[in-house]
Amino acid sequence: MLAADEEIKKCNIKDLCAFCRTPMPRTLKEQVKAIKKRVKLKDPVAIFNLGCAYYSGMWGLQQDMNKALELFYQAADLGNCNAHYSIGNE
Repeated sequence: MLAADEEIKKCNIKDLCAFCRTPMPRTLKEQVKAIKKRVKLKDPVAIFNLGCAYYSGMWGLQQDMNKALELFYQAADLGNCNAHYSIGNE
C-alpha cells in the first residue's frame, strides 16, 4: 500500500489488473484473454461473466447456450449466486 501511495503522490498511476498487476486489456481480444486466464484460476465471477458472454454473444464470442449453461454450473459450484439465478431462469 505504501508503494501505491507513493505512485499516487508522483501522479504515476498505472491502470493495472487488481489480480495479476499487469496492464489492463485495451482491446476486446485482450479482455477475453484476461477473462479466460481468470477462468483457468477458478475465479467464479470470471466464470460467470464468460458464461454471460457466451449466453448473449458479446465480446466477439459466438452465442452458445450450452457453453453458457456449463459455465453457469461451474460458477454456481464455486458459490456464485448470480450463476444460481441464471440457471434458474433457463
